[in-house]
Amino acid sequence: MKSIVVCCAVLTVALVGPAGAQTPPTFEGSFKGITAGIDQQMVIVRDGNSMRVRIQVKEGRCVGTVEAVGTPKQHLMTARNGACSLNMFRAGPNVQVEEEGCEAMRGPACSFTNIYAPR
Repeated sequence: MKSIVVCCAVLTVALVGPAGAQTPPTFEGSFKGITAGIDQQMVIVRDGNSMRVRIQVKEGRCVGTVEAVGTPKQHLMTARNGACSLNMFRAGPNVQVEEEGCEAMRGPACSFTNIYAPR
């Protein structure tokens, strides 16, 4: 009598979201502007569903500070304080910031715009 051996394979399937879906990065942390000769410091902390952003800049005799609040949406966040908007994009470990209407919070010779790297 001949025996027939039946072999079974076990297939494991990982349950994931849609193809290419990634968890959005967190904006929280302490950062420093990457431009040499300009001292720019940024701190972002969670406050409920919002984020509080504080940026300080010093470039020669030009100084400024802005505090703003925003809510992240994926890799983007706009933090506002009155007419001042900080448009932020999280790219890997860095945060790119472009300011709009923030002149009253800093001198005319400096800016909050820059790429900020983690400290």
